[in-house]
Amino acid sequence: MTHEPSDAETTINGSVERLAVRFPAQSATTIRGVVTHAYEELNDARVRDFVEVLVEKQAKKRLNHMEDELPTRPAEKSDQRTDDILSGGSPAAHRLHTPRP
Repeated sequence: MTHEPSDAETTINGSVERLAVRFPAQSATTIRGVVTHAYEELNDARVRDFVEVLVEKQAKKRLNHMEDELPTRPAEKSDQRTDDILSGGSPAAHRLHTPRP
């Protein structure tokens, strides 16, 4: 018995493969997480015709942002910034809502 991939798996796997070529500095796990998050955001879309294109576009935007932002940050702060970027929030917004010591 073979497993037929779902539409979600097909969309996510295809996007991960293409984006891995475009973003070789990012791990496959990071790319898969970004793509999966983008897919989940569009999962309830009534019109499904362009979901794959929109998922990849959103993931590419986030990965570009991660490449621009993460290398300049100290290692101990990069995890929070990655979480912010994956959730669509901006690092600046996080700083606004984080109390200073």
